[in-house]
Amino acid sequence: MDKKILLIEDDENILANLVALLTENGFHVLKAGNGLDGISIAQKEIPDLIMCDIMMPGLDGYDILKEFHNNVELKSIPFIFLTAKAELKSMRQGMDMGADDYLIKPYKAIDVLNSINSRLKRIEIFKASFAKPEEKIAAKKYTMIDKFFLKVNGKPQFIRIDQILYLSSERQYTSIHLLSGRSFLVRKSITSFESMLPENNFIRIHRSTIININFIEKIDKCDNSSIKIYITDCEKPFIASKRYSSKLRKNLI
Repeated sequence: MDKKILLIEDDENILANLVALLTENGFHVLKAGNGLDGISIAQKEIPDLIMCDIMMPGLDGYDILKEFHNNVELKSIPFIFLTAKAELKSMRQGMDMGADDYLIKPYKAIDVLNSINSRLKRIEIFKASFAKPEEKIAAKKYTMIDKFFLKVNGKPQFIRIDQILYLSSERQYTSIHLLSGRSFLVRKSITSFESMLPENNFIRIHRSTIININFIEKIDKCDNSSIKIYITDCEKPFIASKRYSSKLRKNLI
């Protein structure tokens, strides 16, 4: 069955071009010229992926994304923003709200197709992973733009890699701490996370701690050769053990 893509775009020319592109590439396209129609169609059709303009009269793209996140059937659907606004602040706002990707107008056809196909492929991988024990889920290496599913207390949770501040092990469990302040305790070893997280962004500073280096605010050298690392939104610094200090000095200092 063809994958259903919902397009929400008030510019008729852009909408027509996207419909033609996606139809030619085998997708079943649903279209809406405004936010209210887009929400109505999504609730009725349950698309496989949603592409939505940000700047629209009435409900804008952010309003629409909020509505979808309040709907159990819609909140896990991949959501791609279409925008002419390339400002970092605008992009970060959308990503913080849970958008999966941004396409800046004018965009190339290959970029649109690559974004769609990569998101749909990940969803298939995530769905398949539910049938496996959790310790076997992390067979691939993730990138910073990826999301992954974990079962927490029997419920699936959708976690963005780039929002992870740090991870700490608690015996056979690992606690995942996010930038939002939320944390999840999962029955999965921290070594398993170390093998799946992008090594250019996450580094182990202790046998029980992995940090996201993108959130490092300050590093202090101590007299005993240890290192203090200050992370965004964390009141106390992390102490890197001597075992990992040499690696830290080489890569971060």
